[in-house]
Amino acid sequence: MNYDIVPTNRIENYGVSLQGDIDFDFATLTSITAYRHNDVASQFDPDATSLELFATNSGQSEIETFTQEIRLQSNGAGKLVDWMIGGFYFDERLQSGNDLFYGTDFRPYLGALLGNPTQVATFEAAAGVPPGTFAAPGQGISERSEQDNTAWSVFGNVDVHLTDRLTATFGVSYTEDRKDVSVTALSTDALAAVNLDQLGYNATLRNLLAARGVNLQNPASVGPFVATNPAIYAQIQQQALATALGTGNPFNGLRALQFFPPFLNFPNAVEDGQSRDNSTDFTARLAYELTDQISIYASYATGFKASSWNLSRQSRPTAAILVPGNPVVDPVTRQVLRATPASPVTDAGLYTTNLLPGTRLASPEDAEVYELGIKGTFDNFAFTLTVFDQTLKNFQTTVFTQNGFVFANAAEQSTFGVEVDFRWSPLDGLFFTGGATFLDPVYDSFPNFGPGIDISGQQPQGVAETQFTLGSNYNFTIGSLDAFVRADWQHIGNSPLLDDPNEAARLVGSGFSREQNLVNMSLGIRTSGGFALSLWARNLFDDQHIVFASPALAQAGTINGAPNQPRTYGVTLRKSF
Repeated sequence: MNYDIVPTNRIENYGVSLQGDIDFDFATLTSITAYRHNDVASQFDPDATSLELFATNSGQSEIETFTQEIRLQSNGAGKLVDWMIGGFYFDERLQSGNDLFYGTDFRPYLGALLGNPTQVATFEAAAGVPPGTFAAPGQGISERSEQDNTAWSVFGNVDVHLTDRLTATFGVSYTEDRKDVSVTALSTDALAAVNLDQLGYNATLRNLLAARGVNLQNPASVGPFVATNPAIYAQIQQQALATALGTGNPFNGLRALQFFPPFLNFPNAVEDGQSRDNSTDFTARLAYELTDQISIYASYATGFKASSWNLSRQSRPTAAILVPGNPVVDPVTRQVLRATPASPVTDAGLYTTNLLPGTRLASPEDAEVYELGIKGTFDNFAFTLTVFDQTLKNFQTTVFTQNGFVFANAAEQSTFGVEVDFRWSPLDGLFFTGGATFLDPVYDSFPNFGPGIDISGQQPQGVAETQFTLGSNYNFTIGSLDAFVRADWQHIGNSPLLDDPNEAARLVGSGFSREQNLVNMSLGIRTSGGFALSLWARNLFDDQHIVFASPALAQAGTINGAPNQPRTYGVTLRKSF
């Protein structure tokens, strides 16, 4: 793969946290206060080719997060009841922006996509705009977004020791989440702002009139014809309109190339850009010690995830408030043959050419989990075996649109799974760890994934059915130095790269795979003075897989994929104070 720019990515992180504990006779009060700042600036080649189809795609974001947690936990060792109550506060401010503009090679590339280098100029003439208007270098879109997110929760749980070996746990939490969001975007994409329905009507009308010897461009020719043949002209109008709104529109080939149509900023008169979510969730658990080494448990829990907003140019008003449709006006009589359908957006005067419905946010997600498990702890060996069944209502996922990803909701997604892990120490200083996960993930109900696409019963993208881990660690001494050798292996099975069945099938045919087989190793020493030196290698055998993939923008039949990190070596020096 070739790039015409050098990608850059600058990330700055800093933060501070403070924990305080106060011991009382009956309980311990804990306070944890934290602040974190994240600043990112990046640029990359959006077309991933040596051509300058798009100029640099630059993005920036700044996130400030403040959290405060307070807990009061009982000192109830040996008593019938243990308890804990607490509260949590979260305050985050996010600002982000992105700029994406056409490069010098996009206009000729557009002509190649249309099958004729002069076709772009032909369309410009039909639209009545100056030559060089469409896909000119520097056109594109600039977007800016902000999100203020505050949330708070109160929670508590109690452990009741029914017998020396049987414990019942009950927990409850209440959460409120508030988000205030604004997204503004300015599109200068001239082609994306063209009403192709109107252009198609004009072209078809011109041809139909020409067949009757009437020149649409000559008022002296078309005026008398319309005046003396009103019924015939009405039929011509309806025929031209049907063609313009159907498959016969001669400009239909341009629709897929209208990448950055005018954007409806929000908040606006119809959308307030706010979400207010709350949820009360519960936990119930029974644990029983079969022996001093083995215990079993069963639990039930509910969970909650607040609304997630689409903070990008892919964000669009929902179908509930927008019925799309560009207006079509007869150029001769000025009669409105097709008005934009009534909807809250249109009624408020907010409709713009080529505005389509989509999603602004993914609504709250609710989780329900049943779990059974057994744990064993022996002198040099420990294990855990868990069986669980998780159901997510309004599961928040991502859907690929024409030129990006947006949040969306699947009506229901469930996962039945089995997990096992162990830790074994056959010798002093030598440890082995391992685990395996077996999942059966499925979209139980996702009938509205896309227009005419129902992916109910399909495996979700990015969720592997199998995962295995195996690691070892040996600690020893060399004279006065503490030393260690570590190694681990991780296997993650293949999973769909996209939920769209058509695009996923293309990816399978391309040979791309998400299957991972990673081996990492490290060795090091530590001195009594607090110095530590380690040598390490990640992905030692240079396993190659795709992290994610998506259809390429303006390159039909092309898939862009992001590979994993290659084999990497390093040396780390630390000093403890």
